[in-house]
Amino acid sequence: MIPEKNLKYVFDTEGNKEAVIISIEDWMQLNEKISELSEYQLFKESLGAALNEVKKIKEGSTKKVSLKQFLNEV
Repeated sequence: MIPEKNLKYVFDTEGNKEAVIISIEDWMQLNEKISELSEYQLFKESLGAALNEVKKIKEGSTKKVSLKQFLNEV
């Protein structure tokens, strides 16, 4: 989280906040966090898909794949 003291605001003529200005350092840290969260989200989605596939295999609605077949597909 960026400390409030590091934020600068741009106001319109009526005094309403329109934009925020942050330092390059804060921007780079924020951008890195966003990147990490994106990677985490992709991992979570992949894991969810894998768990759904395991569930379908257990139910018998999807064919089992051997490790050898799996590795050949990769």
